[in-house]
Amino acid sequence: MKRIILIFIICLDFIYSGSVRIMPLGDSITYDNTYADLDNPRSASKRSGYRNYLWYNLRNVNYNADFVGSKLAGQGISPTFDANNEGHSGWTSYSLADYTYAWMQKSKPNIVLLHAGSNDWRESPRGIESILDEIDIYEEVSGNSVTVILALIINRKKNERWVRAFNANVENMAKKRIANGDKIVIIDMEHDAGINYPEDFQDSAHPNNTGYRKMANLWYKTIVNISLVPKDTKSAPQRFYNFILGRDADIDGFNAWSNYLEKSSLASMAIRFFSGEEYKNRELNNGEFINILYSALLRRDADIEGFNYWTTALDNNHITKNEVISIFLNSKSFTDISASEGLKSITNSDKNILKSFR
Repeated sequence: MKRIILIFIICLDFIYSGSVRIMPLGDSITYDNTYADLDNPRSASKRSGYRNYLWYNLRNVNYNADFVGSKLAGQGISPTFDANNEGHSGWTSYSLADYTYAWMQKSKPNIVLLHAGSNDWRESPRGIESILDEIDIYEEVSGNSVTVILALIINRKKNERWVRAFNANVENMAKKRIANGDKIVIIDMEHDAGINYPEDFQDSAHPNNTGYRKMANLWYKTIVNISLVPKDTKSAPQRFYNFILGRDADIDGFNAWSNYLEKSSLASMAIRFFSGEEYKNRELNNGEFINILYSALLRRDADIEGFNYWTTALDNNHITKNEVISIFLNSKSFTDISASEGLKSITNSDKNILKSFR
């Protein structure tokens, strides 16, 4: 029997139609200053640290980033990258905290990459906590939401005990703030970036290009997994009950599916609704089926061309209903709807399940 062959190009789509404003905030490791620069300083245009490698990673997946900050460093490097930052060589976390609010107010970042404390030489996390306090004040005054990616700092070429203790204290402090609602993502730059001590250092405290690339990779992996849209776990369950099952949601079922979406994808929930006996017992005709797909999965009425295309294909047995469900769930439109609700659209596990939808 003749089949309709559809080829999909899966691309990385982002939640913001505009650029995501990212502030690299820290000390010499952010700005790119080494001990060699004390005697023979490079021009600011030649300094990049991890920032250029992070920019290239984001650009390679079409992530629309705008690095922000009052300082400019790296504008002479090729390939070019966005050289704005808030890297302040030699500054402690306490010094950075004194200016954080003003920098936030001027640059209005969506995401802050915070790697600070390397100059503190103490175990207390109070300076980092003060920076986070200033960011909270900015959020309250401006009404703008900010996600802080908080790095547990890299250690020295010859590891220092105080750095390990400092990182442990910063992590404990940040976890308490997260529990109270702060939008903080903790990353362990000391261990999880894969930095090789001492090979990835150009002096006793600063990474070489290999080390900076590794830092950039960890920042990148974290950034692309951040949703800047508040997660809406309420709308989709109500919509699925109304259109897929043709009734209002019962309280227990609604709460169960809302909790399900906290950890699972929207496609996963859709697969379970369409696989259930209640849906199957409705025995919808082809037109009714197509209408509920548009309403439940794409959150709109079917357009005439789309409605006619799919119903004709079903009427002529060119495709099955399960195959149409799979196509809708793999579509860019469904990905966009999921993103607008702050939800994960589809996982590789979901795609494997959908391969059996024949």
